[in-house]
Amino acid sequence: RLTVRFTEKTARDLLADAWNVAVPDWLTDEDCAAMKLLDLDLREEQPCRFEEALLGHFLGAVFRGERLDRNRIGEAVATLARPEIRVLLDRNPILLRCLREQGQRWVSHADPTWEKSLIENLIDEPEQLWQDLSFWALLSGYPEKLLEYVVPLQRVKFLRSIPGEVVKALPLERKAIEEALTQIEMFFQDVGEEIVSSDVFQRAVFGASGRLFKEFKLLRDLLTSGRFAASAEDIRAVKGKFRDCPGLSAAELATLDYLVVPPRPLPPDGNAFDNPSAWIAWTEKDYVPYRHWQTKSGHEDAELEKVVQSFSDWYIRDYAILHQSTAFSLVHALGAFGDSIRNDTLSLIILVDGLPLTFWPIFQEALQRAGFHRYALEFRFSPLPTDTEFVKPALISGDWNCPPGAYETLLRTRIGNDWNGRQAVYLSNLKMLSDFMPTETPTVALLNLLTGDEILHDDMAAKGTTHEEELHRLFMRVGEAAASFLDRWPGARDAFGLYVLTDHGACCVLDQERQSFESRITGKLFADERRRFAVVEKGMADAVPENLWSLGYRFVPPFVKGENVFFIPRGHSTVRSGAGKGYSHGGATPEEVIVPTAVFKATKVARKAPKARFMGLQTDSATGKALFHIQRLTRFSIEIINPNPEGLRVVGATILWPEAELKDRELPLVAKGGTAIVSLECYFNRSALGQGDLTVQFVYEIAGEERAMELKAAAEFRSALTGGFSLKDLK
Repeated sequence: RLTVRFTEKTARDLLADAWNVAVPDWLTDEDCAAMKLLDLDLREEQPCRFEEALLGHFLGAVFRGERLDRNRIGEAVATLARPEIRVLLDRNPILLRCLREQGQRWVSHADPTWEKSLIENLIDEPEQLWQDLSFWALLSGYPEKLLEYVVPLQRVKFLRSIPGEVVKALPLERKAIEEALTQIEMFFQDVGEEIVSSDVFQRAVFGASGRLFKEFKLLRDLLTSGRFAASAEDIRAVKGKFRDCPGLSAAELATLDYLVVPPRPLPPDGNAFDNPSAWIAWTEKDYVPYRHWQTKSGHEDAELEKVVQSFSDWYIRDYAILHQSTAFSLVHALGAFGDSIRNDTLSLIILVDGLPLTFWPIFQEALQRAGFHRYALEFRFSPLPTDTEFVKPALISGDWNCPPGAYETLLRTRIGNDWNGRQAVYLSNLKMLSDFMPTETPTVALLNLLTGDEILHDDMAAKGTTHEEELHRLFMRVGEAAASFLDRWPGARDAFGLYVLTDHGACCVLDQERQSFESRITGKLFADERRRFAVVEKGMADAVPENLWSLGYRFVPPFVKGENVFFIPRGHSTVRSGAGKGYSHGGATPEEVIVPTAVFKATKVARKAPKARFMGLQTDSATGKALFHIQRLTRFSIEIINPNPEGLRVVGATILWPEAELKDRELPLVAKGGTAIVSLECYFNRSALGQGDLTVQFVYEIAGEERAMELKAAAEFRSALTGGFSLKDLK
């Protein structure tokens, strides 16, 4: 005989066991059956409340937790405002009850009044809240009356209490965009005549939302109005504000650079004329931005051209020494990647035909948007003549006198000699990369990307576009194809390496820089307008007119076996009088010779976080806390130390706590291993009274990637006695 015990399992009991949840008292067995809750495939790994489990299943993880995550308020609002979610809630009273219960729990854990009001609005009127928050996100920086035109006055006070960071990532509601844009256009129409200086213009930029393409166009129109001379700081302000603007490409932002004259490059100091590292630094930081502006504006600079010619003289003179260097010669670039490639299971080498340093930022941004992280960037010297026919075979093989053969054959030989005989895959176009299916077999794939060079040689102005726009489209496709290539690979992401290099740069020659003369021989030597050099058989070199050699160099390449002499132009000298409007190459200018090489990975780089400290804060002698006064313009400084081997730029600063209006800021570039000062001017609101701690967040850019850091100080916020007036009253 067995003793047994029978217990009744209700639907509530079965649900609690199946889901691993605590079932609330208000949920009945009839509810469980009517809503078919036991049919849901839902099992929590850790015990939790029933409301959280159901909301997380239907609405997403943002609706879980004891507190509403401030960083995800935009996501929560946009979710509940979706029509299909409203229908779902109307048809599922249990889900709606869970949402209301969760809202009450969030309110009970909320601190500021604005957060409680926001949660109540989120639960009861999500569509209206979405629209109002969209208005706040777009108009918060403009004069207060703009918001009052589109939002009822009783709601304005509530919106103004919400910190700007809360709506920074909010998806914008369509109707709010249209109405806010009307107000913004009227504002710029009214104040346009008053914006006659960089200072006033930057205040307008600071007040803009940075989230509308039309807003960008209105500010760009002010820059081109001629009412004031645009400065580099004006351009940086616009770029910083609109860096994440939907529909605005990096190429369109880059066009702003043509509106301001970059600092005129000074020649390298003293012995720097003989220093390859100094020439690289000068070219990257000073010369390329100025030269690009020259080509866009058609501005001739005879003195700078002398410096460019000095570079050509130096490069020809020290050519053999430079290309014996594994650190500087482009022929040694793949060799420098060797250890990394041997450690990869899958390597993708993108050999971009003719990528000038001028357009490197566009390519880098495309790869980073595709999810790749830059591990290394260096600059090398391309062999002469700077032309695919002569450079690419040596670059792929690592041999100045490689045996003739197709690029695929050269790649296989290189892999067999240097990279442990891995599988070699040669891809001659972007479609082949998109179609290729990588396996777990250790592989080195090389994409020979020719399209960029073809774009640069073309006259894009005649087609109603620009080189920047076309390269941006191409490079975005390359980034997407590389990311898809990696996604199709079954191996680990940290075993993948992406290597980018080019065979040469390119230059755009101004009409004023062209020098020509009529000659049957020169007409034959310069038949291709894309090539600035000429190939002359040794036996014919003496027959070439002497006035041709006076424009350049009689160059006989070292290390290379052959019977040819090359004419290499000096500086931007160009023999052809009818050269095209696009880019050409083959010369010895810095933009043709100095080229980028880079390594990217699919995993983030372990860079060191900058260090920061507040400087010169007034403190309370008893508590040692920093003293601040509310409703008074307050300026303070922060010193930032950059411990990384690459420079970083501070691109944003926000006061997270307490609530404050940031009136002005100075955001510096911090050199590698160096220090710089961030200056902030702010206005602490009344709500800061009695609060403790000041929290400032910085956003900084390093190697093309954005990162954030916070700095806190124990603080005390006191009232400033102002006789009934506030400095905020001063306009």
